[in-house]
Amino acid sequence: MKRLLLLLYLFFPFSLFSETFTEAGLTFCVNHYEDDYTGISKEIPSGEAIVCGLPSKTKNVKIPSKVTHKGKSYAVKEILYASGVSIYKYGEDLETVEIENGVEKIGWNAFFQCKRPKSIYIPDTCIDINLDTGFPKTDASGLHQYCNFESITVSEKNPKYYSKDGILYEKGTRQILFVPKCNKNKS
Repeated sequence: MKRLLLLLYLFFPFSLFSETFTEAGLTFCVNHYEDDYTGISKEIPSGEAIVCGLPSKTKNVKIPSKVTHKGKSYAVKEILYASGVSIYKYGEDLETVEIENGVEKIGWNAFFQCKRPKSIYIPDTCIDINLDTGFPKTDASGLHQYCNFESITVSEKNPKYYSKDGILYEKGTRQILFVPKCNKNKS
């Protein structure tokens, strides 16, 4: 039995030790992430965690850049949707989202099912926001089209993005990247 476990570990080191846990209402995943619905599968580097579930029944959430679980500290690098984590309750009451400095990516469907969000704050370290809507099994990006965001605020120190009147722009090209669905300035 020990030999079998050792062989499995050698061939599938991350899959055996994937783990999810909840801290302050947020669900985190370490080691390995897999979602059959979206087809997303990825290894998570050692010492890092991703947010894969937002709290329900919470109006304001702060996505931390670090989380501690069972005495071990993890750097939170990404926010990524997990369809298996309370799919229809996922962040449904959120109104404001603040992402701490240190988080680098807003991944696929990060705010899917968030029906009431008014605002989101993006720090200077977040330089990868998935805005592609062509993923094989979904029609959504990190800033999901079904979210009712009114405005996006980006740190002035962010090297890639900026916001004006609650709309997300790319710094280099000044191109509009995302207009929140409920933004009052979209004309």
